[in-house]
Amino acid sequence: MDPWSKSAEAPGRAEAGPRPLAAPRPRALLVGAALVLALAYVIPYFNFTLFKFDWAFRPLSVGPVFALVVLIWPVNAVLRRIRPGLAFTRPELLLMYAMMAICAAISGEGLFAYVLVNTVHPQYYATHENRWGELFMRDVPPWLQLSRPESVRAFYETLPAGAPLPWSEWVGPIAAWSVVAFALFAGFFCLSCLLRKDWIEGQRISFPFAAVPTELVGEEGGQGRSLFHNRILWIGFALPVIQSLLQMAHALVPAVPYNPMYWQIGRAFGNTGPISAISNTYAYIGFETIGILALLPAEVSLSLWLFFLLNRLQLVAFAALGFGQEAFGARVFSPSAFISYQETGACLMLAFILLWQSRKMIAAGFLRLLGRPAPRDPLDPLPPGAAALGLVLSAVVLLLWASRTGMRLWAFAGLMTIYFGYALAMTRMVAAGGIYVPGTALAPRDVLVGLTGATPYNPRSLALVTYLQHTFMTQPKIYFMHFAFNDLKVLHAARIRGSLGALALLLAVVLMMLVVPWTDLSAIYHRGALTLDLWQFRDSGSWVFGELAASLHSPEAPTSYLPVGLLCGGAVMLLLTWLHTSFLWWGLSPLGFIMSGTFGMNARIWTNALIAWVLVVLLRRFGGLRLYRAWRPAFVGMMVGHLVIMALRSIIDPHLGLNMQLSPWQ
Repeated sequence: MDPWSKSAEAPGRAEAGPRPLAAPRPRALLVGAALVLALAYVIPYFNFTLFKFDWAFRPLSVGPVFALVVLIWPVNAVLRRIRPGLAFTRPELLLMYAMMAICAAISGEGLFAYVLVNTVHPQYYATHENRWGELFMRDVPPWLQLSRPESVRAFYETLPAGAPLPWSEWVGPIAAWSVVAFALFAGFFCLSCLLRKDWIEGQRISFPFAAVPTELVGEEGGQGRSLFHNRILWIGFALPVIQSLLQMAHALVPAVPYNPMYWQIGRAFGNTGPISAISNTYAYIGFETIGILALLPAEVSLSLWLFFLLNRLQLVAFAALGFGQEAFGARVFSPSAFISYQETGACLMLAFILLWQSRKMIAAGFLRLLGRPAPRDPLDPLPPGAAALGLVLSAVVLLLWASRTGMRLWAFAGLMTIYFGYALAMTRMVAAGGIYVPGTALAPRDVLVGLTGATPYNPRSLALVTYLQHTFMTQPKIYFMHFAFNDLKVLHAARIRGSLGALALLLAVVLMMLVVPWTDLSAIYHRGALTLDLWQFRDSGSWVFGELAASLHSPEAPTSYLPVGLLCGGAVMLLLTWLHTSFLWWGLSPLGFIMSGTFGMNARIWTNALIAWVLVVLLRRFGGLRLYRAWRPAFVGMMVGHLVIMALRSIIDPHLGLNMQLSPWQ
């Protein structure tokens, strides 16, 4: 059982022993590959060309779920009427879903959008005033940049009429970054394979984002009834749909009442006094977040909202003591920064704890690599020895790439160690905490440079640390590892042979990596990046490269309170873990501590965690596990309804001139 969620197995159904392996027909791979290629075109089309909305950038994304819904109903319904043998079976549906879902980290706002931005942003925005060319651009290898200024300008301002796309100039930068991306993906996948059996079968993690597709396709029985036949599902499904339709009606006819259900409640605290330290507090009610968090044990949702409120109290207490607010004469340190250091230390400590908990599985893989025989689980995507070897080879490829760029290897190794720690911790937050918007308090570069200062780095190393962070580490919501682990859980639930699952996921990733850079480029060059999301294509680059230029111009010293904050946060996480795993009466998961001060927790999660906790507690208090299980489809329906209406509105709204957003943080 999961030591982080003592009742993790309670919400689901008990497994009645091992079931035989499923045997998806070869057409599942072919249809899955076709759907991946379709998403490689559709996602950039919606994100960059038709409407500024991304179909694939969260642990449970619009594109894969919408495609799965269409396959279940109406496609499968029609096939059963025509010829029942043609209908897709449960394992086939889940295999195709897994192929689409794992690509969410690559397409849309994922990997290659940042690859493209980093390739051209410094060249386009470099000026005599900011001195980027002098400070760091000359230290960036030429094969990571474009050679012609005209191609850079057209990326932002659209191509001149009749001008061809500069495909050939992009081959070098895309190929160079693809080597890093594939090595990282391989490393994350191999680490996930080493941890898979312990997390899924040993600790029995909840995996709420994997529960949605596995429960949606229905129970065992191949071509049995899907969850759409459950009337309670439609109650949850209707809530986000009605909210969205009211928003649409209000936009078309302002007299129609509509409340977006988000408020900056911190304004009520005013601008003076210690309590003004939390004036930026938000409350947001989102059915999709409530639905996911209600699939978890109550102690997890309790942890999320309770640690957030403790974070708010901590800020008020610091302000009352004279810290953190200029009006109160803060002179020593920033409380909000120190809290971020604590959360970072907790995050890295969580990664260490997770590796320690699964140390036997990891050691078995490396011992198998050294020749010790061990039985092979047919559900393992890779044999333990192969997974250990893949992890080592990915590290070697990454180090060779860093050496080729002229980067100092110790700096690269330090950055990657922090990144892998973050990825592992965020994967656990997604898998056991149902976090829809995973986030970290400090970026890996901030931790690394904060500990050492900027002086030990040469300009090339510091520049490439910044490039690597902005390309792969800026958005924890698109960290590849939590997508891979969710897929491993889906494939495990479908009882698909591990080698077949690994082949399907590899095929999907390779197809997406081969196609999506070019569909992204086509969409951006014809639209112009200046007309797209300003944060992704302008502001984020200006921020990180401006920070890089400042570090090179005036190297900062180590952050004095960072080590103290990291140690304090790590110690608190260790204490919370000990309490949680040692005492039955301690019904509080430690997971909420890690993100308690992040914007995602403030703006998207804490209110919904409180509502989900109340719902689960009431259901189980007055009806027990039976009543909770009876209403569980409603929680699945909330998430599915949200994603389906988002997909439909992304198609309809552009033709009506409407804004797609259901919340200011969508």
